[in-house]
Amino acid sequence: MPPPATPTDGPPLDAPVTLRPLVRTDLPLLQRWPASPHVHRWWFHETTDEALERDVGAGLREEEPGEDLVAELGGVPVGLVQRARWADHPDDVAQVRGLIDLPPDALEIDHLIGPVELIGHGLGPRIIAAAVAEGRERYPDATAVVVPVARPG
Repeated sequence: MPPPATPTDGPPLDAPVTLRPLVRTDLPLLQRWPASPHVHRWWFHETTDEALERDVGAGLREEEPGEDLVAELGGVPVGLVQRARWADHPDDVAQVRGLIDLPPDALEIDHLIGPVELIGHGLGPRIIAAAVAEGRERYPDATAVVVPVARPG
């Protein structure tokens, strides 16, 4: 039996995927989503107020390179996208050195889907596609996009 076309309490699955900058009023989502087992398995971030300020505060104040974006499905927040130039994050580059040939102007995209009922409906690839399409416009010199996938612990 195919999955339902619409989760019981959310937006239609065929609604447009859009991205917008993360704002402070989104922080409760970043406390709730990573606490869910399906997110925490891959996304090992602390969710205290202090940890969120440490992890996303500089981005909210536009003090660091890269972007924290909220993925919306039909205007409803459903996930988080982090997009940046790999070169702006040397620690990330060091983690993949020797595993892949990383072009110096490549973009990095990481994402999560918050509501568990939206998992398994093809939303992840749609979010990545939106992040890549917008990334090509925002970073026209980027010749590659690398989406790292962590092996769960």
